[in-house]
Amino acid sequence: MNFYIDNQNPLILFAVGVAALFVVLSVVRSWRERQYDLTGKTVLLTGGSRGLGLVMARQLVQQGARLAICARDRAELERARVELEECGGEVLTVPCDVTDRTQVDQMVQQVRDRFGSIDILINNAGTDLVAPMDLLTIEDYDDLMKLHFWAPLYTTYAVFPEMLQRQAGRIVNISSICGKVVSPHMLAYCASKFALTGFSEGLRTELAKDGIAVTTVCPGFIRTGVIDHAMFKGQHRKEFTCSALLIRCP
Repeated sequence: MNFYIDNQNPLILFAVGVAALFVVLSVVRSWRERQYDLTGKTVLLTGGSRGLGLVMARQLVQQGARLAICARDRAELERARVELEECGGEVLTVPCDVTDRTQVDQMVQQVRDRFGSIDILINNAGTDLVAPMDLLTIEDYDDLMKLHFWAPLYTTYAVFPEMLQRQAGRIVNISSICGKVVSPHMLAYCASKFALTGFSEGLRTELAKDGIAVTTVCPGFIRTGVIDHAMFKGQHRKEFTCSALLIRCP
């Protein structure tokens, strides 16, 4: 049976092109998924005790990774550990303030002592701050830069030397859509996430030659409970309502 495509009809050509693109993307995605097996890989995940971090932690242990998570809240960490171990995961929890470089270095060493070399670093720790500019202080900007930029920088420098020596490793930076597109009443948050996005994308370009893959993730507003831990200034009820509505958007 012979098939004939009318190459004079632009709509048909467009449809064929789109179909071909979807086929190529599907093949590439399938190839990538087969290329990297998480079984036995050591993953360090910051901010892994709740929200998006805990969602990722569940997925990682289900895929057979050896997982280390950190957070500041010891009670939250313990609850996460119990849940993840019930799922059959091998989990190490480390209380750590990732804005403190000394604590970060100590945490990374604890992970090495337990699991050996770190194969994957996921920088996820973060928080929201919603407020109009006139109520933001210099300290607010400083706090979010410490958490969203300096903390990932500390962890990256802590794991980078051994990844470079092995010529292998993966670094995943969880930024935000607000690291690419500005949002009202989130100036400090956007500034810090823009910094993380720029650092991460630059790092990807620089480390590709060394066998280290860097991925920048910029999720939109998602329902992970982050709104319950966000900080609000000014008219708290209005700011909370506005943020909640954004998170409920499709």
